[in-house]
Amino acid sequence: MSQKSEMKVATRLALGFGTVCVLGIGVATFGMVEMRTLAADLDDVANSKMVKVEQFTQVVNNLNDVGRYVRNIALNPDPAFRDAEQKKIAERRADNAKLLAELNKTVQLPKGRELLKVIDDTRGPYNKELDQVIELSKAGKNTEAVALLLGPVREKQNVLFKAAIDSNALQKDAADDRAAEALTAANRDSMLLIGLAAL
Repeated sequence: MSQKSEMKVATRLALGFGTVCVLGIGVATFGMVEMRTLAADLDDVANSKMVKVEQFTQVVNNLNDVGRYVRNIALNPDPAFRDAEQKKIAERRADNAKLLAELNKTVQLPKGRELLKVIDDTRGPYNKELDQVIELSKAGKNTEAVALLLGPVREKQNVLFKAAIDSNALQKDAADDRAAEALTAANRDSMLLIGLAAL
């Protein structure tokens, strides 16, 4: 083989090796960037959106508990029992106040902000009327207590519960959408990486 041919072979080998190295670096860089993006998506689902779902679920549970405790007070005339139920009411309300304060800091979706405003605007008047039901029950004015409970209280309760349940569903849908996007991106990137590796 002539010296000229040897140089051509060496040049071709060098070019081929260099191309393989460049492709390898490109595959590794692309894979690293996409894995970081996927990790960020999964972190958002696990540590943000699903956390909000859990928080709204707890808000709804607390609201249900308060409604049940108020009903218990209206049905049971025992003072000690009523005091115990009122203590539970105070605990659930304090928990909801804390949860909603946190959610007001983290909820960003416009629809989510609207629903939180409905919750914030309704919760105060709703709690005030529940307290009136309790006081009427303690005073032996059961007819008035029931009328208030089945009238204005129920109207506010429907608005409050709907906003809380819709907020929960909104965050769950957002989490599902983000997870689906991450899965689609992972499948697409896998095929692209296989193509690059084959090349």
